[in-house]
Amino acid sequence: CFLLTNTKLSWEQSKDLCLSKQGYLAIANHDQVQNFLFEQAKEMAYWIGMTDSLTEGNWIWMDGSKVKDGIT
Repeated sequence: CFLLTNTKLSWEQSKDLCLSKQGYLAIANHDQVQNFLFEQAKEMAYWIGMTDSLTEGNWIWMDGSKVKDGIT
């Protein structure tokens, strides 16, 4: 399930909104999901569940899995 909104939120606010709806920011660890997100939000800014909050420049998905090369 994906939620698109016109409300401008920070990454943290977006994460909290998803959690309040028993969801998570999208994890685009498959090409099909990544392509879907890019297609749906061509002209919009959006947040996904990728973060480097633990180590600057070391990107991981919120579920702890590594981000595959070429996605940043």
